Order: sequence, then C-alpha cells, then structure tokens
Amino acid sequence: MSNDYWEQWAEKATAPVPPGVYAAKLKEATLAYDANGLARTNCTFVVCEGQPSAGRYLWVDWPHDSARFGWLARQVYSALMGPQARPQGDTAEAALLTMAREISDCVGRTVRLTTHLRTYKNQAGQEVQKARVGKIEAIVNAVPQQPQQPQQVAQQPQQQQPTQQGQYGGKEPAPW
Repeated sequence: MSNDYWEQWAEKATAPVPPGVYAAKLKEATLAYDANGLARTNCTFVVCEGQPSAGRYLWVDWPHDSARFGWLARQVYSALMGPQARPQGDTAEAALLTMAREISDCVGRTVRLTTHLRTYKNQAGQEVQKARVGKIEAIVNAVPQQPQQPQQVAQQPQQQQPTQQGQYGGKEPAPW
C-alpha cells in the first residue's frame, strides 16, 4: 500500500493555491448571520479538473454592507446570473438578500476566478500567505458554436399497407 497521499496532504496544507486564472465550480453558497444580526454570504468554489490545483477550494465571502462590499456581491452575482441581471429589492439590504438566495441556486455553475497571494502576519507574528480571489467573471465561449446541420438520412420507400373499407366509407389500414 502506498503512502503517497500523506505527502500530498502536507503539500496542500502548507501551500496556498498559486496566483493565476482558474475555472471553478460553485460548490456551495450560504447565508449566515453573526451575533449582531449582520448577514454574510459565503461562497465555496472548487477548481475544475484538468488544470493546475484541480480539486482545491477557493472561498469568496462578504458581509451585507453595501457601502463596502456591494461591488463584490455584484461581481459574483453578474458572473453567475449574467451581466444584465439585476436582483429584486427596494433597498440595498433587500437586494443583497435576494442575491444570496439566487446565488445559492447556482450551485454547479462554473466561473473564472483570478487569484493573487495576500501576505500578512498572523496572531503569532508569523508571516502567512493566503490565496485571495480578486476577480470573478462569467466564462464565455471564445468561439460561438455553429448550429448543427441536420444530417441527411436516406429515406426508405414506404410500403403501402393493405386497406379495407372503413366504417364510414373511408379507407382504414388493416389491423395487424
């Protein structure tokens, strides 16, 4: 039995996702309230297969403070719902709540995340690096797909079915 997984776990535990551009699927989106009643939207993304860091997680979250984080909420919402989409709500808080609900309905959709590294000192005074999502965009196909041409199917000559006189004088197919 190979113990290679043990070393791989150590690498992932100590190294953040490298800076770059990734296709990632929305795995989960939740709305939570803190002790003061302030709402916060939390999104978990998973880097898609076939690219570096596949299977790694990236998080984007924001408190429902429209003055400071409305731009981030809008960026995520536009990437998942479309650039022309606008949430319902008469107030900023109502719109943020609608956005949280509609974003949670988008689980499984793929977006483009651009990451960078944030370096800071933790409570112990150690320098730490963390992957940070800086940009979230919808993935748009660069080459529009052409509609498929209907395939020509050779038609076989139809066989005439024997008919019999119908109940009302018309011809009806014979029962088989």
